[in-house]
Order: sequence, then structure tokens, then C-alpha cells
Amino acid sequence: MLRFINEETVLVSGFYEIANEKLKKKIIASLNKANLNIEWLRCSLKRERDQNIAYINFLQTKDLMLVPRINAPEDDIAFEQISKFYSQYAMSNRIKQVDMSEIVKLGGALNCISWTIKTDE
Repeated sequence: MLRFINEETVLVSGFYEIANEKLKKKIIASLNKANLNIEWLRCSLKRERDQNIAYINFLQTKDLMLVPRINAPEDDIAFEQISKFYSQYAMSNRIKQVDMSEIVKLGGALNCISWTIKTDE
């Protein structure tokens, strides 16, 4: 998963950087083809774990950013990294962590559970 930082740069989960070399090359090639810069969300000082993918699943509105906390050692690292990449939120104290440990067990986090679908009914 990835998220736009701005119109020229995307933030890609560090999980994909190490998960599968073939997949990583495809992601990079696609983003390069679109002339996008890449930043990696690296949440671990050792090796990314599968559950670290939850951190990129944050909720961003124009006024507030909510970042998943999954009660793991990587929580603080992820929060610091996201705060660095989205400094306009961090500098104005508009970025917060939210406990998503139970939701993550079901395979999603803040972005996933906040989707809405408009129907014409």
C-alpha cells in the first residue's frame, strides 16, 4: 500500500521493500513510470514484520491525521516517520495515534474502516 505525501511523492509501506523483490521492482517501476518520487515507511530498525503494513493504513483528512497504534514496539517508530513525512500535521498538533490493535486482527485499519460508498438509492 502507498499514500501520497504530495503531488510528486508517495509513501510506500516498508513491508513491500523487503517482502518480495519481484513485487518491489514492479512497484518501483510503476511509480517511476508515473514520475513519482518514493519514500519508504520503515517502521522497524531490524526487519519489517507483516503487521507493520497497518501503519500506512492511516486516516487523513484536511484537518486531522489518525495513525494506527497496534500495541507493538514499532508504534513509536511509525508515528515518528509519518510525522516527518506529513510535517504540516505534526507541526500543528493535528496528528494522533489511535489504538487499532483489535481492528488490525481483522485485516484493516483506519483507512479501510472509513471508506464510504455512495449509492443512488
